[in-house]
Amino acid sequence: SGLSQTLRKAVEEISRRSASVNHRQLTIAVGRAPGVSAASVRVVPGAIQLDVTFDNGDPMMVSLLPLGAAFAPHGAKEISFQVEPPNLANDTRVGDLAAAIAAEVAQALWGNFVRGLAVPAGHALASRDGACLSVDLRGVPLVRVALSNRLTATAIELLHVSDLVAEQDHLTL
Repeated sequence: SGLSQTLRKAVEEISRRSASVNHRQLTIAVGRAPGVSAASVRVVPGAIQLDVTFDNGDPMMVSLLPLGAAFAPHGAKEISFQVEPPNLANDTRVGDLAAAIAAEVAQALWGNFVRGLAVPAGHALASRDGACLSVDLRGVPLVRVALSNRLTATAIELLHVSDLVAEQDHLTL
């Protein structure tokens, strides 16, 4: 239809560019993660450095090193991180922090397609493989809402991330 051709043209135009998420946006997102009372995020070449204090007063300093993205047609839309120090990959709170970052990545990618739609509360889950965490963006509430609408689901299928790179002060998608 004419509408889907217009959408395809818009997505193609967007897909020729990269998107970015700055450290301020990531700090806000991490600050909203479950159990977080204070957060500071720095993005440096190769790493996202998180300095977090939890509601119980526990401090945590952890780095997430972007490993890339894996997007499959009508399948997973995953971003992955190496956790430093590796022993913190077992801490479920670090998974929540990675999921918060994933939600901000999803917002940067597809937020324009869900304007005006009600997005439920909640967050995605991270899966662990050794010291690596992966988050399937389809689990992010914003993306779940978008996938429930045929038109926005098409946009999500057309627009994908080929890489995730930590640069000075921002993530480039």
